[in-house]
Amino acid sequence: MINEQQPAQKEGDMGDAKKPSVEALREMRELHQSKLAKAELEKEAHIQKMLEELEGLRSEREQNKQLLGEAQATLNYYNEMEKNGKLDEEDLKNSADVKGLVSDLERQRGVINTFVDTFVDTIKANPEVIKKLKEKEAAELEAQKAERLKREAALKEETRKEFAMLAEKIKALGEEKYLLDKQSKDADDVEIEAREKVKEMTQVESDKLSEKSPVKHQLGPFDRQGSFNAYLSQLLDRRERLGFWDFSSKRAIDNILSQKVLFGAVTDAYDNSCKLQESLKPQYEKIDEDAKKLQEIYAETRWGRNSELVSIDREALNREFVNLLRSFADVDRPDPTDSAAKMRIGKYPDWRKARSDLKNAALYGILYRIDNNAPF
Repeated sequence: MINEQQPAQKEGDMGDAKKPSVEALREMRELHQSKLAKAELEKEAHIQKMLEELEGLRSEREQNKQLLGEAQATLNYYNEMEKNGKLDEEDLKNSADVKGLVSDLERQRGVINTFVDTFVDTIKANPEVIKKLKEKEAAELEAQKAERLKREAALKEETRKEFAMLAEKIKALGEEKYLLDKQSKDADDVEIEAREKVKEMTQVESDKLSEKSPVKHQLGPFDRQGSFNAYLSQLLDRRERLGFWDFSSKRAIDNILSQKVLFGAVTDAYDNSCKLQESLKPQYEKIDEDAKKLQEIYAETRWGRNSELVSIDREALNREFVNLLRSFADVDRPDPTDSAAKMRIGKYPDWRKARSDLKNAALYGILYRIDNNAPF
């Protein structure tokens, strides 16, 4: 009969191996972590070395491509000259050297491509390297994007300043033209006023005559500019053709002919206006020359380096420039204080209305010389 009762196991029978202490486990873990960290560093260094070697190979391939292109172009030149019998012995020697260079570069290209292909195959078989390569490319793209945005921001600010300086120069040149235009207009106004007085005087004499008078509607001056010599000669001719008894018509003509002061004032005003225009001509020519220079600056500012910007930024800068010019003449434009860009300000709805002011007309004249198609 089997005895089912088993003797009790002693406490020390669980094994003869000694239990490791917590301190010993901690030391083992730290040792393993140290070894793993070292291995990770070595792996990172190896990956970095592979990436640098790949980058170096790509750089060499690009430089080889550039050199090979230049060498082939030179060799083509020598070959063409040789066909036409234009090469001497020294040239033929140089041609042979270049041909050897092309051969060397082509052979080097094959070696480089083989190395690159090998590296690419190695990278494809190593997920860690692929990951690092993608991270590196992403970082480079991000850096390029940041640099591009920085360059565009600097270009926008520089273009904005150039537009502002150009606008001020246009404004200053417009003011110069305005001063000349005002002198000219003042002289014209004096002449116009003198002619108006003659016209009023002849109308008074005409109103005195009855409708039966043959000269009632022929007494007014027909000269719109210049002296009244032709007009006065015509009046004398008409007087001589009047009948003996037509005293009222003769008296009206005599009264007109007697107003020598009024006719002299017209002649003087006309002569002064002509002399003034002649004296202002060199200044107007200088303004035209300055406007041509500003036209070149405008073209370079609007279509030069500004073209490096995206279209939306270019148009925004152009609108700022146009609105600044419009502010000089108080023409309709967006209110710069309105962040929502819905409010508009301006005394005049457009340049056509604004040109009723002589100063604005002078400014627009400069703008038209600079770009007659721009929607200023």
